[in-house]
Amino acid sequence: MHPLCAAIQSIFVCKRDLEKKKIRVGRIVLASVILHGTYDAALLFINQSWQRSHKENYFYEGTNGKIGIALTSGVTSMLILTTGIVYYMVLSRAQYSRLRGKQQRAEIGGISLESGFLT
Repeated sequence: MHPLCAAIQSIFVCKRDLEKKKIRVGRIVLASVILHGTYDAALLFINQSWQRSHKENYFYEGTNGKIGIALTSGVTSMLILTTGIVYYMVLSRAQYSRLRGKQQRAEIGGISLESGFLT
């Protein structure tokens, strides 16, 4: 989750620095805070609800009931992580298109660019 949130933040930093858009720190971290907060809250809610409903099994060493909590937590975390990955891919492709268009407009205008700008 942490690398994904950092990648989402980097898209907004690049938008601010490369595209010269006015983006403040709050906007840069907002999507990552929402995604990571949803992830943590969902897993915390699942864990707490299991503990409340299975108090008699909480200190039990067997696997009775623990498979359900593991499966629910795993599926929920994968769904939230997949949502974050899709969001990142959409943002990344849109940014790449914008930067590619910016590079092409600069080449048409006769402005020389660094060789490694968008390779």
